Amino acid sequence: MEDNLSTADRIIQAALKLMIEKGFAAVSMKDIAAAAKTCEMTVFRHFSSKQGVLEAVIERCSFVPSLKEIFENKLTGNLRTDLLMISSTYHQIKEKNKNAVILLIKEKTFLAAKDWEKLPPYHFKRFMVAYLKDLESQGKLSADVNIEVAALSFITMNFGFFYSKITLDRRFVDISTKTYIENSTQLFAKALLKCEIKNDV
Repeated sequence: MEDNLSTADRIIQAALKLMIEKGFAAVSMKDIAAAAKTCEMTVFRHFSSKQGVLEAVIERCSFVPSLKEIFENKLTGNLRTDLLMISSTYHQIKEKNKNAVILLIKEKTFLAAKDWEKLPPYHFKRFMVAYLKDLESQGKLSADVNIEVAALSFITMNFGFFYSKITLDRRFVDISTKTYIENSTQLFAKALLKCEIKNDV
């Protein structure tokens, strides 16, 4: 399967593996070229710098395009149904790209402060705030819901479970992701809605 990868994909995968093993600062473009079985000039042709390679890693593992598609085209207006879809998609993409997530968590200093706003959580928060405000305008949410707090709580709730699952012992996270998603979205929706969710939802 690796033989079918494009040169850019080979470079990204090689860079990700090296950066996880050695750290961003310790890896050179020459190292990346050798691991990708290509020449250094080819790496520079695809990515102008090591920073450019890293930004490509971030872009490839981003859950933003999939969530954008959900928020723009697939929402139903049923809070529990929508949260279940959002959460499921988020965890599928995170699990698929967990090595890149580990790298981003480890390397907190490679981006300037202004660049952090390019990262997926900022987009996720924007999507969630807009969605919850829309529900609020329709009178579907409890009057005392703080939209900003609710959006952040939903995002950190999902990230916290994912991060715990990949970093902590199974004795701490001893339920499946599916079980977590189903139950956490149910609880979260109940807290935000004006009335309790019926069992047939």
